[in-house]
Amino acid sequence: MADVALGVCEYVFSFAKEIGAATYREWKSVGLTKRDPISSEFELAFEDAIRTSENVHFCLDGIVDIRTAVKLGEELGPQRHNVTNWELYRVTTEARPTVTLLRN
Repeated sequence: MADVALGVCEYVFSFAKEIGAATYREWKSVGLTKRDPISSEFELAFEDAIRTSENVHFCLDGIVDIRTAVKLGEELGPQRHNVTNWELYRVTTEARPTVTLLRN
């Protein structure tokens, strides 16, 4: 099964390419979800992808304060302009030993 790459859009695509992981655009095609992550099913596709992936890699580039980002993710959820914060909140509060946080 594929690894998942998460992070701020302006960094995550090159990050994913470097580490050989799938971004949300690829989750369905690599078998991490049967749902369309580029739709209203994003939250469900995200849950499928992090549950079925071998590893989750989170690029912290572009995130100034991790604690604030996690707090915003919890409080505001996956709304527009807060999705990355919500993803960070979800992967850091789940009992997943396979999450790696990286900063270039």
